Amino acid sequence: MKESKDIGYIHILRIIACFLVIVNHTHHYMIMVQDDVYYIHYCIGFSLCKMAVTLFIMISAILMLDKEYSYSKVLQLVIKVIVPLLVLTLYLTIRDNGIQNFTLWGFAKKIISGPYLYPYWYVYMLIGFYVMLPFLQKMVKNFRKQDYIIFIMAFLMVPCLNNFIYSYWHSRVSEYVFWSVFPIIIGIAVAGNYIAKIKHHKIYFAISVIGFLLAFAGMFISCYIPYCNTGKVDYKMDSWSSLPVVVMACTLVYIVRYVFEKRKLPFENIIKAISKTTFGVYLFHSLFMPELYKTDMIQNIFYENRVIGTLVLEISVFMISVFLVYILEKIPFIKRFI
Repeated sequence: MKESKDIGYIHILRIIACFLVIVNHTHHYMIMVQDDVYYIHYCIGFSLCKMAVTLFIMISAILMLDKEYSYSKVLQLVIKVIVPLLVLTLYLTIRDNGIQNFTLWGFAKKIISGPYLYPYWYVYMLIGFYVMLPFLQKMVKNFRKQDYIIFIMAFLMVPCLNNFIYSYWHSRVSEYVFWSVFPIIIGIAVAGNYIAKIKHHKIYFAISVIGFLLAFAGMFISCYIPYCNTGKVDYKMDSWSSLPVVVMACTLVYIVRYVFEKRKLPFENIIKAISKTTFGVYLFHSLFMPELYKTDMIQNIFYENRVIGTLVLEISVFMISVFLVYILEKIPFIKRFI
């Protein structure tokens, strides 16, 4: 997450992705009271926030795939994400179950089997991604343009399309076909690496803007139309790897790169400082977000207007998390892991 490659647009993408993570985990508060107006706003947030993890994967690929890591370097990366995962899971386990019920064996089984908090699944995925890095780096080192295009189509767009068809028509190519191919996450990573190398061109920018808007419209319609027909939320596209989400993420990366890559960032020092906190924000925001939602201040705003209340909650969670991580980064040992 923090590979030292000072690319301006990467800082922008990190902040966007990080805020969308918080939107993904808080936006449902808006529709705890059913109302058509609230649901329109909910569908907008729902359509955008699913890009968060996809963007983070692409950012990691842009920063890392063109390097060559030794296995010792990969081990260092893995340790950097395992340590905070262990510490936070230990804290949550003791907080929720009490120290008297804690056993080292039970803790070990729990953390191996899966995340204690669901949002931490991303950290597990990141461990696997880091393990794959040396091999992926060697692979893309020799890629030509044709290799990139075929790889992205075969291991990203085709599986995404297959899942999209299954979501609506319950028919797809057998999953056994995909057992022997790269997972979608690797396809997303290679796509991010390729998009970072495409030359700037006004036509590409225009295509990206149109593609983003069309994909966003598709996400919004997939969410809103079922609600109009049934009054219930439809979660068919509720995935970081759904087809419209992948299209939005790919086009957004190019759009942000096109706009910011050759320009000096506004409020550059502030943006970079916030960007450096994003992994820590991902780790910590879920720890206090439900309690913040229950506070009188937030509840009073929700009572007046749930749209404004949700936005205030999301911004508050983001700002508090950034401030917390910024302070923790001043502690030398902790700084190494967040």
